[in-house]
Amino acid sequence: MSDQKRLSGMTVAVLVANGFEEIVMTDTQKALAAEGAAIRIVSHEVGLANG
Repeated sequence: MSDQKRLSGMTVAVLVANGFEEIVMTDTQKALAAEGAAIRIVSHEVGLANG
């Protein structure tokens, strides 16, 4: 079994909108990070999106 993470070296965008469920985003971030991904949170809103 390889020790290399499947998403190592990749950047993944997580799209959020106002009213998103924070636990869903947090769990997604943790899972992606565990596989080695660099994570960028993006939104169509200018400024901060609120969950």
